[in-house]
Amino acid sequence: MENKRKSIIIGLSFIAALVVFIWGFNFLKGKSLLEEYPYYYAVYHNVDELAPADKVLVNGMLVGQVEELHFNPKKDGSIIVRFTVSKDVSVASDSKACINSSMLGSKSINLILGRSSVSANIGDTLTSCVNSGLTEMLADQIVPLKDKVETLVMSIDTLVIGLNAILNPKTQAELQHGISDLSASMDKLKDVSNDLQHLMNTEKDKISDIIGNADNIAGNLSAMSDSLSQINYNQLVTSLQSTLSNLELITTNLKDGEGSAGLLLKDDSLYVNLTETVDNIGSLIKKIEENPKKYIRVKVF
Repeated sequence: MENKRKSIIIGLSFIAALVVFIWGFNFLKGKSLLEEYPYYYAVYHNVDELAPADKVLVNGMLVGQVEELHFNPKKDGSIIVRFTVSKDVSVASDSKACINSSMLGSKSINLILGRSSVSANIGDTLTSCVNSGLTEMLADQIVPLKDKVETLVMSIDTLVIGLNAILNPKTQAELQHGISDLSASMDKLKDVSNDLQHLMNTEKDKISDIIGNADNIAGNLSAMSDSLSQINYNQLVTSLQSTLSNLELITTNLKDGEGSAGLLLKDDSLYVNLTETVDNIGSLIKKIEENPKKYIRVKVF
């Protein structure tokens, strides 16, 4: 009888401990055994390692937890997630259940409350979405960067291969020779620069005189320009036009035979008489040369 009593006490103690353990486990998860919470569903094509007992948050505040996950009976590969929400939260019919990833990799459902005046019924399926975590965002940025780096590395390899093909021993020797020539040219240029500096230092006074003379020449040119600018070009043009008119009148008179000069140009009688006189004088000179005694008499006393 005593042994039976002890067995009953041990059994009751085990049952009580089991009940306390279950109650404590659910209490730690924020769930009470004596209270039933509203539950909702969401369908995802990828739950991103979401698991039962993960948190359900509203604006970062814990309001529920994920209860279970199972494949859609439609066998389309989608996953149905059931989660509970506290009675204090009013879930509108246009609310969204988005899966979030923290920096440490933990998953949760972020419940985005809608603005509809119609509340969602218990067991309704809410709109689902998946927000990319920091790792996924970094992966999205790194993958294109990785492709660009690979392309750059391939370009560098091609460039190096091309340079190796171009810079053969002969080309390297010619390049070194060209660098040597360039160095010699730079030395000569330096010598020329030093000579110019020395010339500037020694002939500074002469250069100053040259610049002064140039200034004087510029001043003279300026004075000449002022003098030219003071000429009365209108009067000069008028005088030239008057002179041209007079020349034109004289030319017309000569052409018409007016005046002595005009008569000489128009009448050739003077020319004929002069020609006859010259011919007579020439004939007389010829006769004197032939018989000088006839025309020239010399008396001796």
